[in-house]
Amino acid sequence: MEMKKIYVKHFFEEENIWFFYEIIDGWACRQVEIWPNESRFLSEKIPHHKDSMLADQKFEDLNSTFDEKNFISAQDFEEQWNKRLRSKDDQ
Repeated sequence: MEMKKIYVKHFFEEENIWFFYEIIDGWACRQVEIWPNESRFLSEKIPHHKDSMLADQKFEDLNSTFDEKNFISAQDFEEQWNKRLRSKDDQ
């Protein structure tokens, strides 16, 4: 059975944070948070960083907060996710 993957971005205006999610079969498996002064990269292997946590609600439960402009391509997500590799190279 093939897993269903979708990619979503969302801007949380109150905190000025961009969220990017890779969702497989309804659950976030990777997440990028872009804060004003840093980026955070979360996954099933590393679900916590500082006060951030990998989304733990099923996407269908959150779906009403998203519309078409929130859905992105796998390439768009990977561009954000791969920034973690570049930031490690800079250290």
